[in-house]
Amino acid sequence: SSIASNDIWAVGYWATSGVEYHGYTMHWDGTQWSAMDNPTGPNDPVPAGTYLYGVSASPNGEAWAVGRNLQRAGTTGVTLHLQAGSWAIVPSANPGYSNTRLYAVSAPSSTGTWGVGTMDTNSSGYTVPLTERYVVAACPTQTPAPVLVAHVIWQGRPTQPDQLEQMPITLTLKRGTTEVNYPSQNTDALGFFTVTVSDLSNDTYDWRVKGPKYLANSGTVSLSGSQVTNQEMGLMRTGDATNDNGVNVADFNTLKVTFGLASGDPGYDDRADFTGDQAVNVADFNLMKANFGAGGAQPLGPH
Repeated sequence: SSIASNDIWAVGYWATSGVEYHGYTMHWDGTQWSAMDNPTGPNDPVPAGTYLYGVSASPNGEAWAVGRNLQRAGTTGVTLHLQAGSWAIVPSANPGYSNTRLYAVSAPSSTGTWGVGTMDTNSSGYTVPLTERYVVAACPTQTPAPVLVAHVIWQGRPTQPDQLEQMPITLTLKRGTTEVNYPSQNTDALGFFTVTVSDLSNDTYDWRVKGPKYLANSGTVSLSGSQVTNQEMGLMRTGDATNDNGVNVADFNTLKVTFGLASGDPGYDDRADFTGDQAVNVADFNLMKANFGAGGAQPLGPH
């Protein structure tokens, strides 16, 4: 990161003879490169096992560096901030997934910094993009609201990730007489959706999820005050064309009258398109046949 011909920063990593990696920062003063604040003792601001990949410096003497660390629980993102000539660790917003890495950073102002990288999902190991932002706010002790990150698999849809996995879903959480509904959610291409649970006390809740054309699933989830709570909600079975939470004769009749038609044809009924291919055919019939007579989880009663 070049501020001027005599003010350039570079980052990377080096290894000891025992192949223990350390983050490394260097500065160019117009004549030579020099290592900056990289001790190897217990006060090292760059912990062992760190690789630094990106740096962004500003004319006010500050700089940011990002990378990853391999000796913590999994791989976690690492963020460093240079102020008054010394580097210090700034906690990274490592989400509730595994193996986060930061590869580049941009600090366009003293109050806002962006980092980009990747993270692995918990459910299937897919690597997906990750963005993080550091903001100097008026209330630096304020923490983001806790969230519930849920995951489903939509039966009849292509293997995740796929755009056809982006589906509407309704979530209900209930404990005793407390019931909270999240009626307008959408899963992403990996089948994940996120809701804020800051208004709920720490306890165990019953959950129920349902999407149009799909039977409802249910289970329990424990909220413990963690910033992120992850919950697998399983396979969502399809065939419910009438959206009454059962696969029965009414659904068969809905499919029957539109069988063989595609989107744009007179009489086409999208409710019977369970695969999302904009046509009603044998694949949709087979999905209905497999679940015929089945019902979904019932609305939640008292805990």
